[in-house]
Amino acid sequence: MSKSKPQTTSATTDTSQHIPDWLSNAGQEAVDRSVALSNRAYTPYTGEVVAPQSADTLQSYQQVRDLQGQGAPAFGQSLDAYGRLVGSAAPVTAGASTTIPTVSTATSTRT
Repeated sequence: MSKSKPQTTSATTDTSQHIPDWLSNAGQEAVDRSVALSNRAYTPYTGEVVAPQSADTLQSYQQVRDLQGQGAPAFGQSLDAYGRLVGSAAPVTAGASTTIPTVSTATSTRT
């Protein structure tokens, strides 16, 4: 059995910094164009900025307006019921029973 010699390799690295001509030319064109654009006079946009409301949108706004106040009678009734409930409540005293009523649920089996 013979042993082989380890092989040595060498590599060179180029660390020069050179911008390719195609990139340099494209960069210069971009700079030239930006200078030309920056020297132009400002032209403000004079068109519509926001689209007008559609007929469906306007109709839905009106429908919401028409609903305003329709809940007032129910609100008054619930306020009245709450007032009656609070008025009938009695305080719990030390000698009173504190049993909490429970609701039992029935289960059924299906055949």
